[in-house]
Amino acid sequence: MCSLKRWKQYLSIFCSLSVLSLSACDPVPSKALTASQKETDMRWMYAIFDENYAPLEYKISRYGFNYEELKTKYLALATATTTNEEFYLVMKRFIAEFKDAHTSGSLNDGGYPNRSKIAYLGFSGKRKGDSFIVTEVLPTLKKSGSHFPIQEGDEITALDGKPLSEWILKHAVGIENLGHEDANLTYHMNRLFTRVSLSQEFPSSTSAVLTIQKTGLMGLLKKRLRDELEDQLGIELPGDAGEVSQVTVPWIIKDVYDFKKEQKEASKSGSKSSSLEDEEEATSGYFALKDPGDGALSFVGFTNFDGTFQSPSWFSPQSIHRGLHGFLDSFYLPNQVESWTSNIALDGDGRPMAAVETPLSKFKKLRAIPQEVRWITSDDATFPTYVSQEQDGRYLKLVATMYLPSFSPKGNQKEILEEFKDTLKHLEFFGVSDVVIDLVNNGGGSLELGMKMAQALSNEKVEMPAIQFRTSQSWIDQFETESLGAPSDAERELARRMVAQLTDEAKQGKRLSSPVNADVLVPFELQPNEELHEKMNIVLMVNEMCASMCDLFAAILQDNQMAKVVGARTMGAGGNVVTHHQAPNSHLALRQTESLMVRRVVKKGKVELGALIENNGVEPDVQVKVSETVEGKYRRLREKAVEALFSKKKAKSKK
Repeated sequence: MCSLKRWKQYLSIFCSLSVLSLSACDPVPSKALTASQKETDMRWMYAIFDENYAPLEYKISRYGFNYEELKTKYLALATATTTNEEFYLVMKRFIAEFKDAHTSGSLNDGGYPNRSKIAYLGFSGKRKGDSFIVTEVLPTLKKSGSHFPIQEGDEITALDGKPLSEWILKHAVGIENLGHEDANLTYHMNRLFTRVSLSQEFPSSTSAVLTIQKTGLMGLLKKRLRDELEDQLGIELPGDAGEVSQVTVPWIIKDVYDFKKEQKEASKSGSKSSSLEDEEEATSGYFALKDPGDGALSFVGFTNFDGTFQSPSWFSPQSIHRGLHGFLDSFYLPNQVESWTSNIALDGDGRPMAAVETPLSKFKKLRAIPQEVRWITSDDATFPTYVSQEQDGRYLKLVATMYLPSFSPKGNQKEILEEFKDTLKHLEFFGVSDVVIDLVNNGGGSLELGMKMAQALSNEKVEMPAIQFRTSQSWIDQFETESLGAPSDAERELARRMVAQLTDEAKQGKRLSSPVNADVLVPFELQPNEELHEKMNIVLMVNEMCASMCDLFAAILQDNQMAKVVGARTMGAGGNVVTHHQAPNSHLALRQTESLMVRRVVKKGKVELGALIENNGVEPDVQVKVSETVEGKYRRLREKAVEALFSKKKAKSKK
């Protein structure tokens, strides 16, 4: 047996967005699967759902399907498929029926030839409302003398005469569904133009007709000048719509193995790709040459989502025991939006160099930051924070803005929490009580860290959400382990009570436990922050890609009336995620939601159970179409957040 500490180390690696290695499951087979093998894999998947999937009854009630009929239907579809790729999509379509951001299946090609194909048009970008902004063109399409008609900065509004949202709804959501309409648009839009056979529907035609608002070189220069002027003035100026045209480009279909080799050679030759610096983190990273849940290798096959190197030997997935501590780290979205990029620094041998981007450099690149600010955190801070002067009627007021992109940042959790508290102390020392916390595209992370950070924002007890566990043997075993090995009698007794509750409710045939306060997972650790003397005036900036622990953090602050929420409804990834390895024949890795979080709302001093986070998310107090603000690096969103800060304070003073 491994020690609990060792399991926790494994799981903090396993539950990070950036390090889910290709070694997590074997590559797809090169030989054709038989009908019997397909049936075996489907029944394996059904067994995992039967035993572990926490929201099953909730999904049946919400979406009105018959689970047994659904299994029968997809088993017949699976055994009738004639190719492996058809079978893989049937498996993914079954999973998509549950409309669950935390529940997904992924496959990989293992870096071998003849395992998967790619169909691409040759560019990447990001969502802007209902359209798509091109941010990068593949180096193999930008060679000297090329007349490729797509340029960086072009805005694509339709594919084959249909709006992009219609394409996503018809061709993509049925294969992978996050359970949130707006999040589906953001997640799938970039994937319309680059498709991998292991996870997406291939194009039925040989060419694509794109409706484009052409920007061109002069348009790009104008945009850059406009952006600089906007930064100086602190306002958003109208842009030039450009010329609308239709362009026909061919779908290029290749073996993924060959594609990677070609792009590596093109990068080595010195081709540069992106001339746009405002890459959106919800669509940045490196192109996943398989299912985007698989850990985001670059097209050259070496790097993780954040640019760091793969270490396939870090863990053996077959031997991982989740453990209660690992569970706390599993509130993240495994399917972050990814795109390829060829803008990777290479060493002398043509190998990609690991990224060294700090949170501060990302913050400066991805957000519109006012001209005159004072940074109150160091250059290597986990959550960079600056103070700016903002106009409130006739007065100038100091406002702090903190960048919080993840609840699983690199580093020691205790040190990160202390740094967070130190930042709050500095703000209070300088008399800054108005705070904007930027959670845009935060994919979640550690429940433990998120709850402790929420508590750190108040010198009073903060009510945490409730949690419902799947009454499975695995959860009973985990609490029993804690009941035997927790540090104190009190903690062991709390764990014993959870064992008794889960055992009793399982005997009663209940799929989910009764709601339990989530602080039972970190007993006695959530204490008021006595170093804070004044109540802070907080506004959270959120969007549809704010998921899992980010959903929960927004809910905690809103439900305790500690913050106003500004932006778009959060994703509603409402539990933890656990990965099961692996289907015996296809080698599909299946991720599942194995708990549900329930809001606990404070009203007139009383705590009431509220709605589930799953599929509901958090409704903002101030609605903003966040995806339409990406070109301005979310300037308009932050302006709305600052307005909400001051309006909130005025409302309090009137009372």
